[in-house]
Amino acid sequence: QNIKYIRILTSDESNYFSVNFLADKRNELKKFLESKGIFGSIPWNYLIGTMLTGKKFENSSKILASMLQIKIDPTFMENDDIQYITDKIKEFYKSV
Repeated sequence: QNIKYIRILTSDESNYFSVNFLADKRNELKKFLESKGIFGSIPWNYLIGTMLTGKKFENSSKILASMLQIKIDPTFMENDDIQYITDKIKEFYKSV
């Protein structure tokens, strides 16, 4: 309900999955996760992508304001680690 969309991007050049999702209270969630040892990042600005491609994306500012990215590396993360991330996201939304 609070997480609107999840997309997993893979790359031939890296071992990890980049999990990008739109989240209510993104900045607060990011800070909460960091306090639990889970580091997320804010993806590069879609407006820059707009300038590079010449396309106009009407909702790019809104999307960027809600998007959080978490890297998942299955080469050294166990299922329990991924479950821990999921549990902490759920814990955040139960508390707000």
